[in-house]
Amino acid sequence: MSLPHHPLATDTRGALLHAALLCFARNGYEATSIREVAAEVAKNPSLIAYYFGSKEGLYRAVIQEYGPSFTDRDDRVPPPADLEGAAQAPGRRHLRETIARLLTQLDVHSRAMDSAREAAAVLWLNEVMAPKTGTRDLLVARLAPLIQEFRMCILEICPWLSGTEVALWGTIIQGSCFGHALMAQMNDLVWSEAVGWSDPALMSEKLSSFIYFGLQNACLVP
Repeated sequence: MSLPHHPLATDTRGALLHAALLCFARNGYEATSIREVAAEVAKNPSLIAYYFGSKEGLYRAVIQEYGPSFTDRDDRVPPPADLEGAAQAPGRRHLRETIARLLTQLDVHSRAMDSAREAAAVLWLNEVMAPKTGTRDLLVARLAPLIQEFRMCILEICPWLSGTEVALWGTIIQGSCFGHALMAQMNDLVWSEAVGWSDPALMSEKLSSFIYFGLQNACLVP
């Protein structure tokens, strides 16, 4: 697969990164060779060692370059609906905004039509489902701002929770959001009659309300 028209192909390092992204997404890490990556863009395999040091270094660079970011506020996220009492409920609006931003970013990342973003979505899914030892630190660093936001939301709603309880509820929120976003095909297959499950704005309202009232009921002040 040649990539003569891709913008990154104008520089050698960028061309190798893009070729590696496609190869790793298509074949997996173990089945991808340095020679195969270099051949994608007609480069000398020695250039991978020059720019990235090794196959592992190349893979880390791909994850860093193409992995989704959860740090920036996203203008594509719609404003919160003015639900009755939502503005006054501590943490509820913050929770909804955080979930909406995450679902929107995952939706844009996974539904991209160009080959690079499609491959990046596959690669990210593979990493989330089975993190590699050599990239765990990258995943933790990439997710850290999002996890901190979730912690803040939980403590705004139930400030008396212990650190262990906050972590437990954090896994519930994270699992709900990522599970929903990454199970698009299963949702469509099993719940084909559902309307709106693929709309980040609608689902952020549903998920944030479900989690908010779950916290309210399960974490009553002693």
